Amino acid sequence: MDSADLKRQRERKMRVARMKRNIIVFVIGLLLTLVGLCIALCVLMFQQSARIDRLEEMINSVASSDATVTGESSDSAGGSTVLAADNTTESGDAGDIVYGVNAHQDIYLTFDDGPSDNTEAILDILDQYDVKATFFVIGSKEKKYKKLYKEIVERGHTIGMHSYTHKYSSLYDSVESFAAEITKEQDLIEKVTGLRPWLFRFPGGSSNDVSNADMNDLISYLNDSGITYYDWNVVGGDATSKSYNTKDVLKSVSNDIGKYKTAVILLHDANTKTATVEALGPLIEMLLERDADLKAIDEDTPLVQHISYESVE
Repeated sequence: MDSADLKRQRERKMRVARMKRNIIVFVIGLLLTLVGLCIALCVLMFQQSARIDRLEEMINSVASSDATVTGESSDSAGGSTVLAADNTTESGDAGDIVYGVNAHQDIYLTFDDGPSDNTEAILDILDQYDVKATFFVIGSKEKKYKKLYKEIVERGHTIGMHSYTHKYSSLYDSVESFAAEITKEQDLIEKVTGLRPWLFRFPGGSSNDVSNADMNDLISYLNDSGITYYDWNVVGGDATSKSYNTKDVLKSVSNDIGKYKTAVILLHDANTKTATVEALGPLIEMLLERDADLKAIDEDTPLVQHISYESVE
């Protein structure tokens, strides 16, 4: 083999070697790019999940704030507050009537998002003051929480539904998904307590603006199913994720409690709401000093609704 052939052979080997190196570099680069994209996607998904959680907290906070708006009504389902006819201040001059002071008042303590590890303590405090309340519960298969469904009923309180999952994305996706959650929760509570619940509270309230399904259609479903829903007109201030204490709860309630003949107070019964447990005793003592009765919601309780069920066929 002459020198020219040897040279061509070396050049061919060098080209093959370069091609192999280029292929290896390309594959490694492609793998690193894919790994980087996977990591970025995971980070993005985590961030989006955190944003959704924060959004739900904000929705609850906004809905709670909306509940304090009174004196105006709207036929639209988009968020104006509509309350029972006898719930607004009856005088045009502010301060003429302060319910619980110079006019008798009915007060309803309500707890959303339970049962939780705080429920037993809340039940004990209610027993201590001989006060009945209403618990809008979420579905749970855990034995300790299923036991609390039964305990709520056995201690003389009213148990209502607050959806099975409390996940806005699935609950409010359609009328069908909404109905499926209601039925599933009704079946669960009936199996545990022997009572089929007739009471419901919309997560975020009936005036929420995040539902993909038309709220009028959801309300129509409840009407057709014989289920009554209640919103609220006084807030305890524990819906937000910010820190709060007993003083904050008492101040929040006292700001609006005197405006309504029928006052429905929104509180939350979840594992993170230990401050609500601490505030409950002082809150009850403050309310008992009024010319008022503290009750659990029953069939005779005047409706308190942001969107009136009578406006929906």
